[in-house]
Amino acid sequence: MRNKLLALSLLFALTTGSVLGQIAYSPVVDSLIQLTTEESLSLLNRQLSGDTSVTIDGGPYTIASRSSYSEGNPMAAQWIYEQLEELGYTTQYHSYSSTGTNVVATKTGSDYPEQQYIICGHYDDMPEGPLAPGADDNASGVCGVLEAARLMKDMVIPYTVKFIAFDEEEYGLIGSWAYAEEAANNNDDILGVVNLDMIAWDADDDLEYSVSSNDMSSDLKDDFITTQKIYEPDMNGNIISTTASDHASFWYNGYSAILLIEDWGDFNDYYHTTQDKFSNINVLYFHKMSRVAIASFLSLAMDLKLEIIHDPLESSNNTDDRVASAVIQSSHEIGSGNKQPRLYYRVDGGQFDYVLPGDHFYDNYEFTIPGQPAGSQVDYYIAAQDEESMMVSTLPVGGKGIDPPGTTAPENMFSYFVADVQQLSICMEGSSKPVYDLENTLDTIVVYEDGYLLDLNVELEILHSFTGELEIYLLGPEGDQIPLSLNNGGSGDHYQTTIFDDEANTPITEGVAPFDGSYQPEEALSAFNDKPIDGNWVLKVYDSDQGNQGLLQDWCIHMEYTSDIISVNEIPQPQASLEQNYPNPANNSTTISYEIHQPQQIRLEVFDMYGRLVKTLEDTRKEAGKHLLRFSVNSLKAGQYFYRLSTEQNIFVKSFMVIR
Repeated sequence: MRNKLLALSLLFALTTGSVLGQIAYSPVVDSLIQLTTEESLSLLNRQLSGDTSVTIDGGPYTIASRSSYSEGNPMAAQWIYEQLEELGYTTQYHSYSSTGTNVVATKTGSDYPEQQYIICGHYDDMPEGPLAPGADDNASGVCGVLEAARLMKDMVIPYTVKFIAFDEEEYGLIGSWAYAEEAANNNDDILGVVNLDMIAWDADDDLEYSVSSNDMSSDLKDDFITTQKIYEPDMNGNIISTTASDHASFWYNGYSAILLIEDWGDFNDYYHTTQDKFSNINVLYFHKMSRVAIASFLSLAMDLKLEIIHDPLESSNNTDDRVASAVIQSSHEIGSGNKQPRLYYRVDGGQFDYVLPGDHFYDNYEFTIPGQPAGSQVDYYIAAQDEESMMVSTLPVGGKGIDPPGTTAPENMFSYFVADVQQLSICMEGSSKPVYDLENTLDTIVVYEDGYLLDLNVELEILHSFTGELEIYLLGPEGDQIPLSLNNGGSGDHYQTTIFDDEANTPITEGVAPFDGSYQPEEALSAFNDKPIDGNWVLKVYDSDQGNQGLLQDWCIHMEYTSDIISVNEIPQPQASLEQNYPNPANNSTTISYEIHQPQQIRLEVFDMYGRLVKTLEDTRKEAGKHLLRFSVNSLKAGQYFYRLSTEQNIFVKSFMVIR
């Protein structure tokens, strides 16, 4: 019988992007993004949205409108050009037609000049006419691009970086399409694109943002979210999929790209109006969105990735030293000496101590945690940095500190317990019991000991000449019922010294009567793990047909348990959730929000009050995360409707109203 002790730990998902590893914390990036301020961003936004005048070609000018065919549009392009040129970048106009001009600034990479990352946003806006301030849409995104350029101007960057302001986005992504198509035709090696569009509106002050991604951009999206958790942990993101901005032009041409935009469910009230002014943006939110965008772009361009892979140690009754193995990978040299990887541990919530790795082989490291007495809880995390002290990663993520790495602990840690494991075996009292046709035969074993179950086996002997008629269940003290064997064995005879054990090699469904030896039950007995053992344990045998009676000769329970709760089975959670649409009632459009906890196929449908399918909104495979979908209800008559989310595990239904 093998112990089934689950570690109290949180293992974070690791993602691998175009460069080896996960995004790491960097004091260089942290220091750099501190240099962007609400004041610096506000000034840029006021200048580009016409709230204050600027200097263009040596003279004063107020950019009252950046509508594509207004006089202010080319003046805005020139102002952006001059800002980038003044920062020392090689800057160009990318004039792709008689009406459209992109502005492109380039910083050539020191190590990989042929490979590039792009940060971009469109500078044209709406509405058409002489007054179109576009402070949020999209002066905010362009300001983020300009701030990134300002902060990176004196840095040595291994990859080529480009800062681009696109034109004519509002007329169908014309400028970005021309650029991306030309790049694809030239076989440009673009590793990733971060597109900023509307990053300054947060009406409910919840610091929620949306990131749009597709399958080929999943790693880039994960890198962005990891960066956000490191540098702006009070923000929260949701995943959408939209082609309504310039990142889509790169998708269509085979490049990985993401869109950073304000919360899809908290959309700007002044979108495409003359009131999209600086006075209506949320400056604090604008600042945070810019910081995390710049941190993400800089982390990618500087190749600040370092990955730690580790299988958490499980709880056990082992009081000896424990060895924790980890694979630590990066394209940078892993630190040595005072910079070498460390494992930090504490016992029963005390002070942290650390151990250094023993001899390591390539990227495999082993750390030995000293043995602890029974009843101890050990918390630990692993930290590593590069030799140049540019970055540090911890696992679980969230720790900081460098030279040595990881001196600031992450919020979550791995944990294991040193258990005082005890064993208990109790068998049926009294004489055997008959098994009658179409009746339940019940027998109870009472456990008086206190403790929490770690592992359970059930042993029984039933004489019956047609085992295929028998349904055998075990009921726990809390009323849980687990089927041990349901109608197995056909016309064969008897369960003779049959042991139900989760760790057995043969499922009972594949066994042959007479059943003798160990078998996996129909459902795992581990469902009882971590629950109190005291109380009534009931064996239920039901004979489902007539003509063959039998005898319950004997049965026993064999337990391993501890007096402390040393393991926690994950409580089964729905693999998705569906929120109420908003607004509800809906008139023109409404937004549905749902979350899935693992990548899977989903279907989102709308039905009328009679159950007739009205519209399939989505029928596709989705990534894990929170998703938002806005759809028009203009074609729907007034009345009650239902929307249904179907996943691979669950179905959720909610109702909404359409009013006219």
